[in-house]
Amino acid sequence: VGSPYPCSQSATFNTQMCCFRPGVTRFTDKTMHHIFNGQAVVTGSTVILDGTTIVNTDVTLNDCHIYMAKDALIDIYNGKSLTLGPNTIVEACGDDLWDAIKVRRLATLNTNGATIKDARTAVQSLNGGLFNLVSTSFINNLTGIEVTPHRNQGAHPGNYRSCSFRKNSKLKRPYDGSQKVTGIRVRSVDYIELGLACNNQYDHTDWSEFVNLDFGINAYQSSGRIIGNEFVNNDRGVFLMGLSPFSTRNLYSWIIGEDDQACQDNSREFQLTSRATQRVYNHFDYCRIVIHVRNLSDVVVSENGFENCRFFATAMQDMGGLQNASVTYFRNAHEDNNNGFQMTGMAANTVIEENTFDCTSARPNRRAIVCSNIGSLVLGDLSDDLPNEASPLRIIRNSLLNHGRGITVSNAGNAWVDGNEIFIPASPGIATYGISLESS
Repeated sequence: VGSPYPCSQSATFNTQMCCFRPGVTRFTDKTMHHIFNGQAVVTGSTVILDGTTIVNTDVTLNDCHIYMAKDALIDIYNGKSLTLGPNTIVEACGDDLWDAIKVRRLATLNTNGATIKDARTAVQSLNGGLFNLVSTSFINNLTGIEVTPHRNQGAHPGNYRSCSFRKNSKLKRPYDGSQKVTGIRVRSVDYIELGLACNNQYDHTDWSEFVNLDFGINAYQSSGRIIGNEFVNNDRGVFLMGLSPFSTRNLYSWIIGEDDQACQDNSREFQLTSRATQRVYNHFDYCRIVIHVRNLSDVVVSENGFENCRFFATAMQDMGGLQNASVTYFRNAHEDNNNGFQMTGMAANTVIEENTFDCTSARPNRRAIVCSNIGSLVLGDLSDDLPNEASPLRIIRNSLLNHGRGITVSNAGNAWVDGNEIFIPASPGIATYGISLESS
């Protein structure tokens, strides 16, 4: 208004940072052989990759900086390998996530001392594609490692150690906060070991960490073992799911922690305030739910450390539809969690044995063990004269300290209580109990 040059039209422009680095060459839909002139070992190179970059020859990148354009990907062909050596960084070039490093069935990705950032899926293993990841930082990726279906081919060969999976800041576009930021995602894999192999080659210094994620490890319709991992400030440290609770094909099993003496070198010390130090095989700190399990056939959670959990240290749901399902929860150490162990819908055979549930001070509103919607129940020591089918749940020789509500059981058929040590603090005006049986 009042301008001597009135405008009759207006336009809106959306601007974004383009993928440009001064003096850096951009390659679109090229092969690694072309980009690096056939060199097998490349040191100190900086490039921008756009479109699909094909690894069609074995190549090692040391101290390189690889910028990835929006939606760009690296595709490692069958029989070929890509090695990302020390100080090599692969990250977004602009404000948008790039796609993935795809490892085909007979291909190999090796990393040692590298950093991979800002990807939708940093590493995607296709049908058993081999990854050997050592001392590698995964930062602000929507998914760090994705393992796609791998059936009827034995154990998945992928492995990692001394790696870090972190969300340090808001992810790049198109992330809007609704997607789940995940360290490792596994789908339809017959068997995979996530963490350290159970042998004498590695020790506690080789653990990996998952920090500030929605899911540390998320697996669906798969089986395996989780050992040698640290989970800090995740919404859910480990989230495992099978099919529906009544599916006859729901035959998925997991071991979280140790059930084999060969794993002893993989353990760390967990210092409890009121007890002796305990050896643990995974450690969880400041997660909302540490371990969340639904609809699996067999689960062993053994010798793990849980502290400062904001909701439940371990939550198991809908295990009861499988007649031969089993759960073993053994020698886990808990300290200052809001709640300890929760189970709804019982497996046919469940043992909760020799766990410690501690609060360092009186916490009258906190619960140690909660079980509900059970066909029948036994709390106490094992007995040879008790038929197994009469005791689908056994809570044996656990120690509970400073919880206002020790063992809570509701909607159970039969109950037998024995062998648990429970210390309940005095809390005037607040209802506290050692054992509560409701509709049981």
